[in-house]
Amino acid sequence: MDDTHVIAGHPDTSGHIKLLNRTVYTCDDGSGTFNTLRQIFITLGPDGSFTSTGPIQLLGGTGAFTDRSGHGVDNAAGNFATGVDGQISGFVVRG
Repeated sequence: MDDTHVIAGHPDTSGHIKLLNRTVYTCDDGSGTFNTLRQIFITLGPDGSFTSTGPIQLLGGTGAFTDRSGHGVDNAAGNFATGVDGQISGFVVRG
């Protein structure tokens, strides 16, 4: 489940989108959920492609993830027609 808010930018920054995104991830194995907060800086290409980068925070959750926290960087590239390929790298801490 996502809760996304657009952060307004300057008119001279066309081709760029800034988002603040809260996401709840649910594990298929039933072990719990975990919550993230991401700032996403998207750069649009002329052909429908895009790249994005930004910091991500892990903010606990439920079940096995209740006391987890962490931070990192979320990088992705994609095309609106074909999908997105992304990678998150960083650190996870058990509370």
